[in-house]
Amino acid sequence: ASYAMQYRAWSHQATGQEDVALVELQQALREPSAHLNSTARLLFAQAVVYLAAGKLPQLEQTARHLLLLAPQDDLAISQYFAHWLLGVAHYEWNNLDAAVYHFSAVIANQHHAHSWVVRDAICGLTVAYQAQRLGTRAKETTDFLLEWVQEQHNMRELMTAYAFCGQLALLQDEVESAEQWLEIAGSQDVLGPMMFFEDPPITKARLLLAKGDEPSVVQGQALLDDLLQYVQAIHSTRKTIQVLSLQAWAYDLQGRVPEALDVLE
Repeated sequence: ASYAMQYRAWSHQATGQEDVALVELQQALREPSAHLNSTARLLFAQAVVYLAAGKLPQLEQTARHLLLLAPQDDLAISQYFAHWLLGVAHYEWNNLDAAVYHFSAVIANQHHAHSWVVRDAICGLTVAYQAQRLGTRAKETTDFLLEWVQEQHNMRELMTAYAFCGQLALLQDEVESAEQWLEIAGSQDVLGPMMFFEDPPITKARLLLAKGDEPSVVQGQALLDDLLQYVQAIHSTRKTIQVLSLQAWAYDLQGRVPEALDVLE
C-alpha cells in the first residue's frame, strides 16, 4: 500500500495537485503501521514532493524524521535517502559544510545506498566544494564520479556524468573545456521529474549563454523557452527558478534589461 501511495503522491505533484499529495500522505502517516519501512517510504515520498516545490524547511524536517527512523529497523537505503535530501536542502541554503557532511555520508556508505542517490551525492559534493572555492577538490570529485559511473556499465548515466563535468567546467569559467565535455555527452532530452544536480539540457543552455556570441545566445534562449514549458508542466518550482534565472541572463546578454528584470520578478 505504501508503494502505491508513494507513486500516487508523485503523480499528484507532477500534475499540479501538490496539496492533494501532501494531504493523502499526512493521512497515511497518521495511521499506525506495523512496518517502519512503510512509514519510511511515505516520508521519502513526502520529502520528494517538498523538494519539487522548493519548500526547503519542510523538506529538511521530513528528511530529519526519516534519518531518525531509518536506523531503528536497519533501513539503510532510507537512511541514505535522508542524507541525500538533507545535503540538497543545505546546499540550496548555502550551508555548505552541512551539505558536504551529508553527501559524504552517502558516498562513504555507497554500498548500502541506492545507485542514483550515490551518483547525485557525488554531484552535490562537487558543487558544494566548488561553492567553497575548493576547485581542485571539486575536480577530483568529478574524476571519482566518472570512475564510479564507468563501473556501473550504464551508458546513459555515463553521458549524464560527462554533462556534469561540463557543468563544473562552466562553474570554473572553463568554457572551452565545458564545450568538449558536452560534445562527448551528446544531445540528451529532459526525462522524468528533474530532481538531480545534473540536467544536461540546462547545462547545454548554460554553455550557449557562456559562449556569449549572438547565435549561441539566441539558441540558448530558444532552449530555455522549451525547458521552461517542461518544468512548469511538471510543476517543479525548484527547477523553474533555475531556468528563469538563466532566462534573465539570456535577456541581459541581449541588452533586453526590462525583460530580464520582469523574469526575475
